[in-house]
Amino acid sequence: MTQAVSKKRFYGPLVKFYIPLVLCLSGWVAFGVQTIVCKERMAQKDVRLHQLESQIDAMQTASKDLDKTIVSLDGVIQTFRQLQENLKHAKQKIERIGTQEKHIKGSQ
Repeated sequence: MTQAVSKKRFYGPLVKFYIPLVLCLSGWVAFGVQTIVCKERMAQKDVRLHQLESQIDAMQTASKDLDKTIVSLDGVIQTFRQLQENLKHAKQKIERIGTQEKHIKGSQ
């Protein structure tokens, strides 16, 4: 019984000192691990964010190029329509001249 009492007296102060110390240190270790994991996740998210921003920039550039191309094609279509009208007018003039020549030759 004296040994039990002496062990209690010896371990009592150690337990009171080391248990809070161990708990405190384990808390710091857990906090450090959590910080490292969070930083790693943030780095991955930053990389993904940069990729998405690059894709958005590329799509905006492609959209602007597409808009310019549409405007250019509209101009080409308008030019072809004008050419078509000019050719119709030229054809009509040629037909009028041909009918006038037929009338002139027919009357001679």
